[in-house]
Amino acid sequence: MRIRLTLQLVNRRQNLLPINYNYELSSWIYKTIYHSNAAFADFLHSNGYMLGGKRFKLFTFSQLLVPNGNCYFEKPDRLRINSAQVHLVLSLCIPAVAEHFITGIFHEQTFSIGDQYSKVPFRVLNIEALAQPTWQPSKVYRFRCLSPICISQGRKATQQQAKYCSPEADADIYPQLFFNNLSNKYLALQQHKKEVGNKQLAPLKTKQPEDPNVGFDFGFKLLSTPKSKLIQIKSNSKYPIKVRGYTYDFELTAPPELLHIGYMAGMGEKNSTGFGCVEMLK
Repeated sequence: MRIRLTLQLVNRRQNLLPINYNYELSSWIYKTIYHSNAAFADFLHSNGYMLGGKRFKLFTFSQLLVPNGNCYFEKPDRLRINSAQVHLVLSLCIPAVAEHFITGIFHEQTFSIGDQYSKVPFRVLNIEALAQPTWQPSKVYRFRCLSPICISQGRKATQQQAKYCSPEADADIYPQLFFNNLSNKYLALQQHKKEVGNKQLAPLKTKQPEDPNVGFDFGFKLLSTPKSKLIQIKSNSKYPIKVRGYTYDFELTAPPELLHIGYMAGMGEKNSTGFGCVEMLK
């Protein structure tokens, strides 16, 4: 399911937001779900959908979308919001039986995000359910990032951490890594359904992710100049984590199963911390 939340600034004078707000926003989403369904929230936070030792949370959210660009950077790490309202897109790849409680739990919620220097209080003013596209095989779809897409290459023995890839500078490997991520998410969801005895999804009719991305209907094409975004997760902790993603427009051709899970759960990695949310372009 996919919803758009309209958030009202409770106090227009409190409108200075730290630019690294992803973790706080993710924490609010978890807490809100927890108060409605603790078991499901614990599953998302602690377990998720497992495949080969990897964990997929299968939900994502956009950056705060400020109407008409009424915001600007103030100081190196602050964002000034000059708007009474902002929007947030929240997208979850969840069982149909769980959808009924998601929309209602965010109604009129109040929360604050920020740090010890500045906080912005919000109230959920409106919730809009967004229609899901009908995916067609062999059709080219165009997308725009609502939050950065993070794609990484596995860490080598000589590296301290994984390499965050650029869709432009690493164009030779980026499409394959992009496909691998989508495929693994689908297979993780499939494995979970098998474990709980639900076989409503058919097996993915394409090659396994370790195969080269040739010989089946998959294609990735960059449509705009990527903008690099370095986002710090858990900024207030002793060990903050820096993650690099890129925002851009792109074309994607893929099996309908992968298009669906990428659109609903997020493209690329670290979706549950606010990466990989996209919208479809007409």
